[in-house]
Amino acid sequence: MLNTTSIQRAIEWAISDSGATGHFIVEGAPIVNRKIAQFPIAIKLPDGKIIKSTHTGNLDIPWLPTTMTECHVVPGLAHSSLISTRKFCDAGCKVSFDEDECRVYFKGKLVLTGDRDPVTTLWRLPLNPSSPQNSHETHAHLDLSMTAQQSAQHSAHNVYTLPYRRN
Repeated sequence: MLNTTSIQRAIEWAISDSGATGHFIVEGAPIVNRKIAQFPIAIKLPDGKIIKSTHTGNLDIPWLPTTMTECHVVPGLAHSSLISTRKFCDAGCKVSFDEDECRVYFKGKLVLTGDRDPVTTLWRLPLNPSSPQNSHETHAHLDLSMTAQQSAQHSAHNVYTLPYRRN
């Protein structure tokens, strides 16, 4: 059962997920351009259960292109929204992780920064940041050219709770 702190964390933050093909958002999380899903997506969870999206929209990150922030509201997500590392990378971003932070760079600028969740120790990103973090910082060594096309098929791998950290 989720407590109030867990619910608030799920609404404000999303796990940066390299196994998710799209941004999958919990009900109640802040998004813009919310619309009923004309073509709901189905996500199969590791326990075999299938959950479906109900709405589409965009992450409320206005300094990023709308194609990069398109998301699916999936009420059946149990613990947290998922921000797709793949979707950012396919749109030309570079995403880096270290022991403390997750950083998203677009066109040579740092546009999104997150930390590690103290409970899960997974990297997370804010769902409704107020401004691009350190957008003046550039990284000339990053190749930020647009490359891959998005796939219409979606998946979210390893979306389950392990009872013990060693698992």
